[in-house]
Amino acid sequence: MTLNANDPWSNGVSSGVKEIRYTINGGAEQVIPGKTGSFVITQDGDDIEVEYWAIDWVGNEESPHNTFTIDMDQTVPEISLNYDVTGGSNFTGWEFTFRAEVADIMSGINRVEFYLNGLLQKTVYGSESEYLWVVKLPKGIYCIIKAIAYDNAGNYNSDEIENPKISGKSVPKTNYFKYLFNIIFKDFLERFPIIQKIIDRICYLIE
Repeated sequence: MTLNANDPWSNGVSSGVKEIRYTINGGAEQVIPGKTGSFVITQDGDDIEVEYWAIDWVGNEESPHNTFTIDMDQTVPEISLNYDVTGGSNFTGWEFTFRAEVADIMSGINRVEFYLNGLLQKTVYGSESEYLWVVKLPKGIYCIIKAIAYDNAGNYNSDEIENPKISGKSVPKTNYFKYLFNIIFKDFLERFPIIQKIIDRICYLIE
């Protein structure tokens, strides 16, 4: 912050500015010698109050003191990227649901961006604690999935997963009969949903 002061002439007299004083959030008075100077605010917080005033060489003190408030956020968000296998097969490709768990104690989350091999795939806006991206990936594809969380002050942080695996995750069972039947008779099943329920029950028993 930069402050500038001047001592106006009164009845043809002006002693000039001796110093500028200021406080941050009601703390100790700080002194800037002369009529201009700068100081740095380093703390984070909402409605940080800054009060400042000038004093001339004969002791006249500016009144009323000037005040303003600012919001400061220099803290990056916290983010953790995880995933689950939520569908698919070796035949059709695997469906992954990537989950970015984020938190920001200051200005709040603005958005989360999901990247596949450096290319932006999806942006989810809003202040949430969890952000999801669902994508189907072919078996054996090499990729880096990255999520970047931005807060409302522009700070950001990221996490990434290299080459997500099928093993060790919750892999849904795949019934190839059901898959092929749904593809061939798609229109028919949409017209008669009761048939779809029967097929689902048969497939469940087979599995």
